[in-house]
Amino acid sequence: MTHKSAICIISNAARSQVLLIKREDFRIWALPGGEVESDEAWEAAALREAREETGLHVRLEALVAEYTRPQLADMVRVYEARVVGGSTDDHGWEAVDVRWFPLDALPKNMPWAHYRYLDDWRTGDLPVRRILRLPRSYILKMRIFIFLRNIRNRVLGLP
Repeated sequence: MTHKSAICIISNAARSQVLLIKREDFRIWALPGGEVESDEAWEAAALREAREETGLHVRLEALVAEYTRPQLADMVRVYEARVVGGSTDDHGWEAVDVRWFPLDALPKNMPWAHYRYLDDWRTGDLPVRRILRLPRSYILKMRIFIFLRNIRNRVLGLP
């Protein structure tokens, strides 16, 4: 079966800033999101992941895109969201920092695909459906980092 992930682009009302998390495991900035559990709807996963990783309650505004990544046998749905409550002080352990970034000053250390998600969101012609072919070097690095993270998590007793 295809692995499924849901991601949120949480923006301010003017769509000039987005909320990013600094991941605990890789110390990179990323859009909040994660795996869709087996008994969970895509939208529910997006809301849950946003709350867990940012501490904020969000409302989904639109489906931005659906990406099939054949090299990883997975599918990613990206949603646009707005904050309706909560506090970034209450973010979960998976994020070491939660911060707003202007779209013209995004951090350099974000996953390659997240720049693509933001570019598609900015076009406004939604929803986008595309096959996303990742560079081989990116896939190799990602697999190595995830392998090492999983070993670390087992040793530390983390989920």
